[in-house]
Amino acid sequence: MDTNILLVFIVILILIIYSLIIYIRKRKAERNLEELKSYYEKNIESIEKEFEEKQNQIMIEHKKVMDEKTKQRQDLNIQIENLEKHSTNPGEISTHNFLIDMKKKLIRLGYIRYNEMVVMANIFVPTIDKKTDVHYLRQIDHLVILPTRVYVIETKHWRGNVFHGINYNNAKELKFILKAAYKDYKSNKNRTIVFITSKDDNNNTIMQIRDYNDPSKQARSASGALWKFLTDNTNIKIDRVEPILHFAYKENPPTDFTKVFTKKEFTNMNSEHDTYTSTNEKDLLHIFTNELLHRKRQFNSSEIEQIEKTVREYNHHLD
Repeated sequence: MDTNILLVFIVILILIIYSLIIYIRKRKAERNLEELKSYYEKNIESIEKEFEEKQNQIMIEHKKVMDEKTKQRQDLNIQIENLEKHSTNPGEISTHNFLIDMKKKLIRLGYIRYNEMVVMANIFVPTIDKKTDVHYLRQIDHLVILPTRVYVIETKHWRGNVFHGINYNNAKELKFILKAAYKDYKSNKNRTIVFITSKDDNNNTIMQIRDYNDPSKQARSASGALWKFLTDNTNIKIDRVEPILHFAYKENPPTDFTKVFTKKEFTNMNSEHDTYTSTNEKDLLHIFTNELLHRKRQFNSSEIEQIEKTVREYNHHLD
């Protein structure tokens, strides 16, 4: 009898222990389930938040791309208008097309972003003649705005053989021409003269000499007028507007006449360094890439936009 009672007691004890194990495992499973549920709820919230952030970022990027496309279309329309204005000047048309292509190249090479270069053609700014105190409008062939500086381009595209910056001291074989053409030939005044050859009715060669004084002064005058205008009409600190004298030749082929003096269609004899001078498109590209590589940046994109807006609004008012 005692043995049976003991066996019953052992069985009951085993059942109690088994039930307790089952209960503990069930509670542990419930806790694991709660933890798993809480983990997934947190993850779902995090995923939803991350999805919303990415969606907002995509919308912002899309708007940015669309705004840039709109800006590009507006720029293209402005460029077309400018080209129409320049339809009578092939040298300025060529320069304008090159500047637009140059902007694309500089963006592709990583020198600038799209909104960090502005090209404007055939613009006007007010100025005053210091000698006569007469107010007038100064025409500028091309204006380029970069983070480094504001640049004015005076474009020349003359037929014939150009000698830029010639004076009696550097004329060498051409001294006899200066002596015959100018009373003050011995002065150190820089001139730009162009030799033009043509044929008369009897097929004889005729040579004309044209004097264009010093076009570098035109570039400096334009840059000074623009600097004064921007200083008076913006709150942006502009140290200097850089003048560039550009002779719009794609290359310098030899001609019959220049074989006497030089093998180039264009000869730069100017030793002064107050104005950039470019002979062709390659020179012009070198000037701007060198500026972007070595000159400290002055303007951010919003300041570039403000300078552009100031000039455009003034010229729109003139129209």
